[in-house]
Amino acid sequence: MPRDSSPEDLGEPVAEVEVDAVATPDLEVDANAAESSDADGKDAKAPRSTLDVVTEALGEKPEKSSDSVDGKDGEPDPKAEKPEAAEGEGEKAEGEEQPPFHQHPRWQAVQKELKTLRPQAEAFNGLQTYMRETGLSVDEANQGFQIMSLLKSDPAKAYEALAPIVASLQQHVGVILPTDLQEKVDGGYMTEEDAREFAQLRSAQKHTATRTQAQEAERQKATQNQATESAIAEMDAWETEWKASDPDYAVLNERVAKEVQLTILTQGFPATPKAARALVEKAKTDVIAEVGKFRPKPKPIKTTPQHGHSSSAANQLAPKNTLEVVERALAEMAA
Repeated sequence: MPRDSSPEDLGEPVAEVEVDAVATPDLEVDANAAESSDADGKDAKAPRSTLDVVTEALGEKPEKSSDSVDGKDGEPDPKAEKPEAAEGEGEKAEGEEQPPFHQHPRWQAVQKELKTLRPQAEAFNGLQTYMRETGLSVDEANQGFQIMSLLKSDPAKAYEALAPIVASLQQHVGVILPTDLQEKVDGGYMTEEDAREFAQLRSAQKHTATRTQAQEAERQKATQNQATESAIAEMDAWETEWKASDPDYAVLNERVAKEVQLTILTQGFPATPKAARALVEKAKTDVIAEVGKFRPKPKPIKTTPQHGHSSSAANQLAPKNTLEVVERALAEMAA
């Protein structure tokens, strides 16, 4: 067939060719995969792009765009808000299911802890009461517990600790005579029986005097504590009265408190409520006098008589309070 001839010249019909896909030199598309995907009825509603076809042929899933997550035209997807609503409903349900206060786990835990600590506190208070009533000091109580512990764990050390105590008790009951009485017995000035009786009597008198002295000290301490509490209560009552009656309380309170502390440090705590009230009253007076030195003196207000008002000496004086200032101002306005 000559090269210059064409199908039109030969009178042959021209076959129509349809291009279904765009082929590139660098990427070959599997026609079978494309046909199988077209046969699928999943994407029949929306046309797929060439990129979707190529991606499915390579075995990869196309990434969803942000529009698909947020919905059309940037509108939020109502399905995305459902989890938050569900969480809110869950919290509400949890709030409604809360047990009563007396059945709350934390409250029950606190009550259990109190039941455990209450016997310990009662035992400690009982020990303190016993020590106070018998006149035992903390050191004496610790020594007694230590000796009792040694009796169980180390009898030899317990004997060493008890030896001086036993010797003192033997002298107290007359089993062992003191040195001065033993010399008299050895010199024939006193019989051993009389010496023992004398030793017991002297030891009992010494013990009674020590006991009486300790009780007196305890009584004085209790009296002093009671007096201190009464004095503190009196000063608190005075401060309450001052706060309610004096508008300058907020300004002077700190200075008065420092003055009271300084007086107590130099002169001691007041022994009676009357002395306590006198102390705080004096502190307040001293502070007011000290602060008054720095306050400017009021200047007299000069007034001129108007419309027949006479210029008296009373009008030339400075007003004593705010009421007088208001009255004078109203009088001038009325004139």
